[in-house]
Amino acid sequence: MRILTTAIVFLLLASCGPDGTPTTTAESVSPARAGGSGPNSGGFILPPPAPEPGDASDAAQDANRKIVRTGELELGVPDLDAARSSVLEATKAAGGHVADDRVQQSGRFVQRTLRLRVPAAGFETLVAMVERLGRVERLQVSADDVTAQWVDVEARMRAKRQMEGRYLELVTRAANVAEVLQVERELGAVRAEIEAMESQLRSLGDQVALSTLKVTLSAPRTQPVIAPTVDFTQALGAGWTALMQCLFLVLTAWPLLAIGAFALVYRRVRRPRTPPLPAAA
Repeated sequence: MRILTTAIVFLLLASCGPDGTPTTTAESVSPARAGGSGPNSGGFILPPPAPEPGDASDAAQDANRKIVRTGELELGVPDLDAARSSVLEATKAAGGHVADDRVQQSGRFVQRTLRLRVPAAGFETLVAMVERLGRVERLQVSADDVTAQWVDVEARMRAKRQMEGRYLELVTRAANVAEVLQVERELGAVRAEIEAMESQLRSLGDQVALSTLKVTLSAPRTQPVIAPTVDFTQALGAGWTALMQCLFLVLTAWPLLAIGAFALVYRRVRRPRTPPLPAAA
């Protein structure tokens, strides 16, 4: 009995620390207590949530979209030349160029129309810079998604290239000249379709890469409108010319006039006369 009591006391003393508090084993400590709750406590750190696969695919699709941006902007400006210079500077700063420049005068106003081509990334910046140059009378901006058209043309072009490869193989296997000529005709038609599709893709690529902005600047004329003066000599000459033309027309058509007059007289002569009514009794 003493031996059992001594063993129990010894186990109790062994389970206590130097200060008499009971100790715990490493297996009994939970991961949360062992690591603490702070970010630098050395405990377990939960990894950040992984992005969903759909988000990455949507971002990639948005980046690969083919967007054609166009715009029309009409401005009323006090000085046409100064406004045009500012538009050219804004276009050059955006990395673009002027594709067309026209001047039109109508009444008391002078209009200058510029067609600007600018990289798609700087299109909105250019619109914002130009619309501050004067009074905005009309603004229209559109963005057309041509991704489906682009993908369709690329798919058809790949199919035509595969067909071109098969025709090239058939040329090497042709048994006679007639078969070679027939295959070459089909090959020429396929190559023409491929070239047309390549041209279409180049055109779409140019429209996607460079946006188009049509800017119309309208300003009042600096010089007053002068009414045209009438020259007496020119007026007299024009009147004499008109009189001679009328006379020539009469001389040319006199046979018809004579026939018409004769027919009128003959009708009056041949018209039956109505007998006079008897006098009343």
